[in-house]
Amino acid sequence: MFVSHPVRSNTTFRAVFVLLLSMPLAASGRAQSDATSTGPDAPLWNVPNEGSYYNGPAIGPDGTIYIATSEVGGSGTPRAWGLYAVDRDGRTKWKYATGKSVKSSPVVGPDGTIYIMVGLGTETDANGLDSSLHAVDPQGHLKWECPNLGSFGIGPVPDSPAIARDGTIYVSGAHELFALQGGCTVKWSVRFPDLDSVLGDGTRYHLSSLRSSPSVGDDSKVYVNTLEGNQEGFVVGGIHAFSPSGQLLWHHPGSGCVPPAIGADGTVYAGYGSYDPNGTPPKLVAINPDGTTKWELPTGHWIMAAPVIGTDGGIYVGTSQHPLGTPGVFFAVRADGTLKWTYDTAPDVADSPAAQQNPPDIYPGATIDSNRVVYFADEVGAMWAIHEDGDVVWKRLLLPGNDKWGNVMHGGFAIDGAGILYYGSYNPAVGLVAMTTGSTGLAASRWPKQGGNNQNTGRAPRQLRIRNRVLRAD
Repeated sequence: MFVSHPVRSNTTFRAVFVLLLSMPLAASGRAQSDATSTGPDAPLWNVPNEGSYYNGPAIGPDGTIYIATSEVGGSGTPRAWGLYAVDRDGRTKWKYATGKSVKSSPVVGPDGTIYIMVGLGTETDANGLDSSLHAVDPQGHLKWECPNLGSFGIGPVPDSPAIARDGTIYVSGAHELFALQGGCTVKWSVRFPDLDSVLGDGTRYHLSSLRSSPSVGDDSKVYVNTLEGNQEGFVVGGIHAFSPSGQLLWHHPGSGCVPPAIGADGTVYAGYGSYDPNGTPPKLVAINPDGTTKWELPTGHWIMAAPVIGTDGGIYVGTSQHPLGTPGVFFAVRADGTLKWTYDTAPDVADSPAAQQNPPDIYPGATIDSNRVVYFADEVGAMWAIHEDGDVVWKRLLLPGNDKWGNVMHGGFAIDGAGILYYGSYNPAVGLVAMTTGSTGLAASRWPKQGGNNQNTGRAPRQLRIRNRVLRAD
């Protein structure tokens, strides 16, 4: 059962936050920071739950926050699986019970319908045929269900559908990209190889090659990021681009499992890295609209967080320890591919018992607000707010006594028009968290968060130019 726990008033909390923002902080040197600010000292509110939030929230047209529960901790014990609707004051409006774990972040369509992928593929069910797409109305009732899509869903990245401007819903299944129209009508589909990956110790790990959620450009082209691996021979992964009719337009070789971001000029930004130590090296790549390489930036750490685009056109992305046994590093990269700054999280988490046991990855995609502040987090609960120019605004570390914040796992954040940031914790006792940012919402950039927008539609906005001003239009 959801119980809301208000901590302090919006007015008081906002005053604290503004004070923090006004404090002088040491510049990061575009690499490291000596800033000691820990940011807000308490959430605005949090809503505990019996299940874990593996995914990130979405925000509906009326401000309702939608989030769904996955497995609890590492035990996989089924509890309270479902889609929840919560208002801006932390009150639960309704729950839609699914009976199975939900790994995808909710996606909100233009009419308010919420879409979630229900059920996970398993090692014994390689095709994940128990997975289905549910369409739920804004009152919490099932509109329709599309079964047997085969969302593999065993990796750290939520497999969420994407919605094109014409209403087509794109779903990444275990080995197949589906284009659905009018509910479960398959407009077209593309089959990808069934493959194994070989780990450094020689272990063969069965994985789907189609791993990322789709991303849709403002020209309605569809992009998915795929892993490399082995079938009868070696299978090359990377970004595949399809026309709205399902024609393969180009394939950029690589290996990745996170959805790409799409720039204003059609550039596709993707994170690569391979399970195979001899495979594609970890790097951030920029791909021209014709599929040729624009630039590549080696990162040394595998990218398992979705890249986002800032107001300056720069790309912001966190990295994971693979193939290294070290905490993640956050990268800020200019649009021309030159390094802007990095932030090494290792010194900040050195005293964390959890980080000492397992060097933490940065799994969630970052989110950028209207003040050009970039928010990102690692898997053990540390969270950072760094300005696009590299200056640390604040950082919050998961140390003893600071567990009320929980840990932001894989789905990232959402920020509403009042500047309230929301995320789901993997700790059921924390659940859904709301905190103030002092902003007026998401940055007016091309792709300011994982999923592209607060509705997680995975679709780039159209841009309108009026009197030399560029405006976003959905």
